[in-house]
Amino acid sequence: MRLFHRSPKSVTLTPAGRQFQRTAQEVLRACNKVKAELRASVADRPLRIGVLRTLPSAHVARLIEALQRELPDTRIELVDGTQEELHAQLTGRKLLACISSNGESDPGQRSVELLREDYGLVVSLNHRFAFYESIKLSDLNGERFIVRSHCEAFDSTRKLLAQRGIRSQVVCRTDQTIVLSH
Repeated sequence: MRLFHRSPKSVTLTPAGRQFQRTAQEVLRACNKVKAELRASVADRPLRIGVLRTLPSAHVARLIEALQRELPDTRIELVDGTQEELHAQLTGRKLLACISSNGESDPGQRSVELLREDYGLVVSLNHRFAFYESIKLSDLNGERFIVRSHCEAFDSTRKLLAQRGIRSQVVCRTDQTIVLSH
């Protein structure tokens, strides 16, 4: 079926061409409406990111600020939890990503190191370690410790000390994170 009349000076629609134009415009309007609805539904859904509850909030805040600068039109929702809780939510697709410790990930997941923290040792000015440049694990034998009860590294650290025959005396258990500036 012919849709156009061509002459040396112009191109015009045939009656079939006008009908095709009306139908095509309706189809385009419907497609644009569906695309707009999909965009709106995606824009309403937040980007859900799990955050390990024991991570220092200052580090997490800097990471989220950087992400928000990269995605200014995206609503970011943070969900805190233990490593196990976040892993379950990530596996169940309730979270898009997690900010956690210990860069191990399951098959089908990818892990990227965002931050590395060193172990620190805090002692009073009159403690013998105050004058050491560094200490060995064996130097910790018999020392008194404050233990963070929800520390992800606690079990692996305890096992390492036990393997080396290092005994320590726990004098305080706390769920508080101790942050020191240096």
